[in-house]
Amino acid sequence: MTWGDIKLATMQKMFSADGTEIPSDDSSKDYLAGMPYVANECLQMICTSKKYIVKSVDVNSVDGDQVGQFRRFRMKDLAEDFFEFYGEVYITAGNYHERCAEYRSEAQDVLLIHSDLEGIYTIYYRAYPPAVTAATEDDYSFDGISPDVLAILPLYMASQLYKEDDNGIATSLRNEFEVAYERLSQDNPSYILECEDEGGW
Repeated sequence: MTWGDIKLATMQKMFSADGTEIPSDDSSKDYLAGMPYVANECLQMICTSKKYIVKSVDVNSVDGDQVGQFRRFRMKDLAEDFFEFYGEVYITAGNYHERCAEYRSEAQDVLLIHSDLEGIYTIYYRAYPPAVTAATEDDYSFDGISPDVLAILPLYMASQLYKEDDNGIATSLRNEFEVAYERLSQDNPSYILECEDEGGW
């Protein structure tokens, strides 16, 4: 679904319309203006709890800040959309490539790699969803976001935008959303990197 599809579906949820074009008259401009905020609110809620966006970033171990016997990488400097660690790190050195277990984390967004283990590290992480704005084009597609999430996004948006017009309809829409939200399967359990003792390598 594109951003235009989601806006149209949201209007259809509120007004039971069957049109194929997004209305642009005065009666709809306030709803359209409010859509980016409620869309971002919903996407962030779902993509940080139910349906994660998993991405990766590659780093050269020698580029990290030297801290004792470790190289330190701050994830938010490497990836602006970093939310939390996914729990998988891989090392590539020449023809050698395998999952790495010899790393630590601190302060939720800092990765420590032993300085003796040189190579290219691929760090997987859960990302915040991209934000939509008033300038987002209707043909914008939400890469990396599950179709299941996009399918229920209009329900949430309509329930928030229509509260002052008809709270009964808004409540019904929100109830539909909550049922669908609970049915979303979580792709992976939460994974928290634990910091080990010095002898735990």
